[in-house]
Amino acid sequence: MIGLDAVDISRFKHWSKYPIKQLEKVFHIDEIQYALSNPNKTAERFAARFAAKEAFYKALSAVIDKKYSLLSVFRNVRVAHMENGVPFLIVNLKAFDFNHNYSLTITHTDKTAIALVMITLKPNH
Repeated sequence: MIGLDAVDISRFKHWSKYPIKQLEKVFHIDEIQYALSNPNKTAERFAARFAAKEAFYKALSAVIDKKYSLLSVFRNVRVAHMENGVPFLIVNLKAFDFNHNYSLTITHTDKTAIALVMITLKPNH
């Protein structure tokens, strides 16, 4: 299954002024630190992570019959980067009835952040 989300980066321009505790309702502390580390890219980075979590939520909802809240996805899914900069998801699998493969891609323009998450069944061995 595929989940796709696009968000307007301008929605996140003021998020850098939010208290950390408020940001932690949506983002992991590592995501917050990454977004705030470059003031010129803070809104873009928050937007991309938000889109990634929304895309995961959409894909998860299509794969699993059990309903999870978007807030549970915000708290149990985060975006990290490989050494080469490629983003990937870290999912707290204990929070979901979930045993699938998943992948993420993120892109953006100067106005829009887009994330696509693909969830596939793990092959039986």
